[in-house]
Amino acid sequence: MSWSSFIARIADSVSSADPDTLMTAGGIFQEGIAQGVLAEVFNQSLLDQSRSSQRLVFGNNGSVILHKDPRFSITIMFFKGGLKHLYYEPLHNVTILASNCPIQATRYEVQHGADDARISKQSTLLRTEDRVLRKGDMWMIDGRRELSDLHAHGDDTPLLVSLTGGKLDQLCWTFDRDTLKAWYATAVDYEVTSIVTLSELLGRLRDPASLETLARVFEESPFHYARWTAVKSIGRIDRDAGVEFLRRSLSDPHPELRQAAERTLARHGLS
Repeated sequence: MSWSSFIARIADSVSSADPDTLMTAGGIFQEGIAQGVLAEVFNQSLLDQSRSSQRLVFGNNGSVILHKDPRFSITIMFFKGGLKHLYYEPLHNVTILASNCPIQATRYEVQHGADDARISKQSTLLRTEDRVLRKGDMWMIDGRRELSDLHAHGDDTPLLVSLTGGKLDQLCWTFDRDTLKAWYATAVDYEVTSIVTLSELLGRLRDPASLETLARVFEESPFHYARWTAVKSIGRIDRDAGVEFLRRSLSDPHPELRQAAERTLARHGLS
């Protein structure tokens, strides 16, 4: 199987209207890797990334994207050790172990809080599967409700190839490894993360000229954590304005922002 036919077969199987079709493409993905398409993957990546230097460059996390379109991406990654925390990403993922280095794989299912339809700070994890992955094994994660914990033992540096779908939600969540409780959320989108970072920076600079910009973030951002960052930064710059936006946050559509505002006002004797 050639690299181009490998991509074409997956593309024919994955529908943008139905993200779950990526999971059904797992068999094609495993078959292609087993038939040696990985050699062509390297060659194609070399051509795509640097026709002059002919070097395959891996990013900071030891991975490189070999193919990307709006429906799916294919990534190759060297993996060593384990992660400090557990991370939920709202993405369907199919991973094949392409080398002879075994990996300990654990699957967790997200358990929502009693009144929550989505992940919140009340969510916890339930451990549902443990297994050792060996060369050619496939590991599939349902990005709607599962997360994966991979750990390479000793000095092994396994090579993984992943087929990843489009985002199913706007938030990634970090879970505490010891308690298996949700810790904090971050944005899937780089643009939103940048807005949050800039809002925090404006608050630390304490420039009154930034108040109008931060007010716009609060009023226009669809992400509650971005709105909360704007409120905190406004309070750093101007206490009275911060109190005003805290009180406005009491009617925010997101419960976590409302609760955070209530706690902050109460802590300062303003409730």
